[in-house]
Amino acid sequence: MSRFDAPKVATKGSGTPIRIRKTCCFYYQASDEPDDYCPTCPKLKHEKVAETSV
Repeated sequence: MSRFDAPKVATKGSGTPIRIRKTCCFYYQASDEPDDYCPTCPKLKHEKVAETSV
């Protein structure tokens, strides 16, 4: 059995590293706002920030 969670990644849309979900929680279907997805939604295109070494 493989791990359920993935490592956190830095994205352009989030100020802190987030763990992008592997499965959808269907938050967008329960929301009153159109196109309102949870911040870690796998349906969104998450642009990863390139890691820089210091």
